[in-house]
Amino acid sequence: MKQCLLVLALSFLTSLAYAETRDYKKTGPMTAQVVITTDTKDSIQAASYIDGLEIKKFIAELLVDPDSSLAIAKKELEIENCGEEASPANNNLANCGKVMATGFVQTSFGRGGWMECGASYTFFLGFQSTGSGRFFEATRMVQIREEVSAHVDENLNYTGQLTKSLSLENIETISGHLN
Repeated sequence: MKQCLLVLALSFLTSLAYAETRDYKKTGPMTAQVVITTDTKDSIQAASYIDGLEIKKFIAELLVDPDSSLAIAKKELEIENCGEEASPANNNLANCGKVMATGFVQTSFGRGGWMECGASYTFFLGFQSTGSGRFFEATRMVQIREEVSAHVDENLNYTGQLTKSLSLENIETISGHLN
């Protein structure tokens, strides 16, 4: 029992040694930025922060921002399937259905040394009809980009901050019908 408590205490202290704060801010209709501040100023790898932690929040914000391409695609799907668009307060169109986003998956990754890294994530947007039998058809493939850069001084030493940029890169219409 004492060994278990010791391991838990050491794990807690180790996590405190690498504490970080993340300041998320939407910067445009299709972009967001996260400033990450770490306690450590050495042994940092930008690739460690390509983690997708803010992607769900970013997608949710894009879906309700009337100027984003994702919100426009959502409205198109609502009109195609129901002849009307949902209200911002209620995503579900009564007796018709709702637009849904699938989970995302990382589809590319690249790093430029310890200071820079980027990745792309892909998910699908589609319509789920209302009724006793549920039917979901994905008709839009969406790509989100996540890039991280470490802040450095004039000697290229890490300063304790990184900037993560999120952007909506592409929406492709796909055929969701099975042959």
